Amino acid sequence: GEQGFWRMSGSDRFQPERLTEHLATHWQLRHASFKDYPVCRWMHTALASFERLLDRIPSPESIERIRVYGSFTLARFFADARPVSNTDAQFSLPLAIACLAFKIARHQWSSDRTRGAAPLLAFADRVEIIADETFEQLMLQHRRPAARVDIVVKGRTIAGERIDFPPGCAENPLPEQRIVDKCVANLSSRLSAPRAARLIDALLDMERCADIGAAISPLLSAPGE
Repeated sequence: GEQGFWRMSGSDRFQPERLTEHLATHWQLRHASFKDYPVCRWMHTALASFERLLDRIPSPESIERIRVYGSFTLARFFADARPVSNTDAQFSLPLAIACLAFKIARHQWSSDRTRGAAPLLAFADRVEIIADETFEQLMLQHRRPAARVDIVVKGRTIAGERIDFPPGCAENPLPEQRIVDKCVANLSSRLSAPRAARLIDALLDMERCADIGAAISPLLSAPGE
């Protein structure tokens, strides 16, 4: 559809009772996941492991090498350091790691400017993705995209933390404020920070909102209106 690439298709095993099962008593929305990074979720554990190392280094330039240990799928399909489109950028682990290192605003990770930035591309070339049998088995048996990142600084390897679950899921939840901050950043091209804050306040209190249509109307108007 116009707002995404998912499509609904029919099935000869349709179970309508599943739609009303536990209605008004069991809220599936509570089990929803939030994406902490604007890229494919299978990359998120590696990004989280790398991000936790950033406080231990003086600058991105001091990192000589980045070694990512993950599944065979991660090594095979997410290693392109020169994505040619904003869609491809969402599947480029080397570029995403470079964006973290240089503190690029997350809603700008896939932009043309980011994809063409020489310092980012040079940093992305230092990223090596290594297929690890342990992580491969977690992916095959549990569909769990666990990963770990090590960095080399001045010839010394600094081991990163193994991350088993992507940030934002039930097993590794995000603080509410981080989700709010992400929303404000994503809205920044359309709404000022005060208007975004008012919208978010309304959404967080949706069950008591008298007119949800009026609350979200800024999202439906042209930027700057």
